[in-house]
Amino acid sequence: MLISHNKRKVIWGLMVLVVVILSLLPQDQISTQLSFNDKVAHFLIYFILTFIALLSSTKKHSLLSILAIQILIGICLEVAQSFIPGRFPEFLDVIANSLGVLVGALVYFIFRKIKSIAQN
Repeated sequence: MLISHNKRKVIWGLMVLVVVILSLLPQDQISTQLSFNDKVAHFLIYFILTFIALLSSTKKHSLLSILAIQILIGICLEVAQSFIPGRFPEFLDVIANSLGVLVGALVYFIFRKIKSIAQN
């Protein structure tokens, strides 16, 4: 079953909304604690967000803007956490987010290359 570009954009938008909400909740309202390194969670979340954003893109020239938007989301949310009770921005979170974005883009291009080869 193929998912249209528009549906992928909606999925990406909803995922971003969930990330924003969870990132800006006060610490005492977050009921679950991660059982693994939170940097891994940051990496995986931004990896998935980027992969889906690139899948939903129909414009080749928008690659840099997609990557910039993904990285800016991570930076802005970290800065915004400085205004949330019990939350503290961490530079390593920004690094983990950005690495997730870059690796997500790399995996996307490998996926596209493999898909292209398989179709030929």
